[in-house]
Amino acid sequence: MKSLKEGNINTKGREGKEESFEREGMEIRYVLISLRFIVFFCFFFVVIVHGAQNQKDTMLELAKGIPSSKWNTSNGNQCEWKGVSCSSSRVTGLFLSGFGLSTSFFPRFFELLCDLSSLQSLDLSSNSFSIIPTSFFSCKGLSRLKYLNLSSNGLTGRLSNFSEFSVLETLDLSFNNLEGVVGLNLNGLAQLKSLNLSSNLFNDNIPALKAMKLEEVSLSNNSFHGEIPHVFVTFENLTFLDFSQNSLTGSIPGDIGNLSKLHKLLLSSNELEGSVPVSLSKIKALCRFAANQNKFNGSIPPRITSYVQFFDLSYNNLQGMIPPDLLAPASLQIVDLSANVLQGPIPSNVSKNLYRLRLGKNLLNGSIPSEFGQLLNFTYLELNDNQLEGQIPQQLGNCKSLTLLNLANNFLHGGLPVSLGRLNQLVIVQLQQNILTGKIPAEFSNLANLSTLDLSHNSLTGAIPPAISSLSKLQVLNLENNNLNGSIPASLSSLPNIIELLLGNNKLSGIVPNMPTSLSLALNLTGNNLNGSIPSQLGAATQLEILDLSNNNFTGTEKKIKYQFDCDCCFCWVFCWIFARVEDEVHQSEDNALPQIVNGHFITSNSNHKTGIDFFKAMELVGNPSNTMLKTRFSTYYKAAMPNGRNYTINKLNWSEKILQMGSH
Repeated sequence: MKSLKEGNINTKGREGKEESFEREGMEIRYVLISLRFIVFFCFFFVVIVHGAQNQKDTMLELAKGIPSSKWNTSNGNQCEWKGVSCSSSRVTGLFLSGFGLSTSFFPRFFELLCDLSSLQSLDLSSNSFSIIPTSFFSCKGLSRLKYLNLSSNGLTGRLSNFSEFSVLETLDLSFNNLEGVVGLNLNGLAQLKSLNLSSNLFNDNIPALKAMKLEEVSLSNNSFHGEIPHVFVTFENLTFLDFSQNSLTGSIPGDIGNLSKLHKLLLSSNELEGSVPVSLSKIKALCRFAANQNKFNGSIPPRITSYVQFFDLSYNNLQGMIPPDLLAPASLQIVDLSANVLQGPIPSNVSKNLYRLRLGKNLLNGSIPSEFGQLLNFTYLELNDNQLEGQIPQQLGNCKSLTLLNLANNFLHGGLPVSLGRLNQLVIVQLQQNILTGKIPAEFSNLANLSTLDLSHNSLTGAIPPAISSLSKLQVLNLENNNLNGSIPASLSSLPNIIELLLGNNKLSGIVPNMPTSLSLALNLTGNNLNGSIPSQLGAATQLEILDLSNNNFTGTEKKIKYQFDCDCCFCWVFCWIFARVEDEVHQSEDNALPQIVNGHFITSNSNHKTGIDFFKAMELVGNPSNTMLKTRFSTYYKAAMPNGRNYTINKLNWSEKILQMGSH
């Protein structure tokens, strides 16, 4: 019994010792773990402090190359400096666009950037770096960089290799002078989503970029040539593609419709040809499609505007009719099909959201749809240079937002709609070269914003409405080649901004009133029944480039009207006189008599000095065969010595050859 008790006691003793050893072991392990944590924390703290100090030193060094007006270094918190973003006190972004930076002023700038290991975004656009050291592109310290913008710096030379920036998502090198080939320099950018190389001097084939996550690509305004690489059709996340203003050839890939997320496709100003892919009509995300100024032919695919807002295929060789549904989609806002070979009528099914329509320079026929009058947001309608017939719809007067109306060079007939006088937002009205008849509506004087009114080459009758003088913003008034009669309204002299007044080849009569002093481009009164003397006030029109008073019935004495012209900003002045019945009261001798009929166009080219030209003296010289220097089919050259002592060559053009055409510019 005793032995049993002793055994139990011994067993309990051993168990107690084992528990004690376990407790001691756990305490030792806890102490060791604690020590390790303390050591790690101390090391981590030292690293952070050291890194923070390095960052602070680097930023202070960078500040030496940045204008003091941009960075206030007296503020110890660098994360509060302009253009600096931080995360957990670490600099993650530098947005220094337009800071006036340059490597010539501070050569170490890019070297210091490599020490900012936490940097993820770097925007140095709109500065003056011109050249970036190659060492920057092999920098190991910027391995976290995701955004790099070096646009608008005047960078020159060839594209560097970007393989070290393996996590880069956005690269913008636009608006520089980089040249040569892109080649393989962008390989390795597997995470790249946005690439902008537009407005440089690259002259290679478009690089077949692979193994990227591209969403936006802009290579516009370079000299890229060759075909569009098919690899771009494989970028399923592509939303923006701009290859405009290059020299690309070939056709648009037929399966481009697979880019279901494509929002904008810009291919303008290339040499692309073939047909427009039908598959484009499948892209529901497509908002803007512009492929103008190419060589596309064939017909316009049906339903191609089903989803787009902006559609431009102008200046191509497209043929056939405009699809009946092309203008109908509710989302459609702008359509430009001008300068093609399209035929047939203009579709009358039109989206009420359409605000700009350009169909000029085609072979369209039929009438102008009256449905256009429902487009309350319509601002721009251009149907010029077609074969349209019928009358101008009165309903256009409902388009209260219309600013430009161009229906020139068609076969439109009938009167000018009075309703157009309600469109007080109109700036430009071009209705020339039609068969319009009737009077100019007095209501046109309500067009307070009108800058250009061209009704020339029609069959308009009646008088010029004096109320036109209320158009204070009018710069160009062209009414020539009509059947207008009556006198020239004296109120026209009050037009404050007019620079071109063309009233030639009408049936206007009476004397010439004072002309607006603002006239600087042209005054054409030729081919009327105007009489009386030529107003000496015209001599004050010192900036006038073209003056044509020919084929009228002007009379009067020879007047020594001197025209002092400031030619510093011009290349030549053209003045046209055909004087009939000149009553010379001076009674010169026959040998030196002023010619009774002088035909010609006196031109002087004196772009670098002022001239005092006596045009009556010029007419005398032209009338004397001994002054002839050279005769050609189109003109005769005379030598002339003006009273101011300067020598000139006078070129008398043969107006019958119609080398010069007076008209709107």
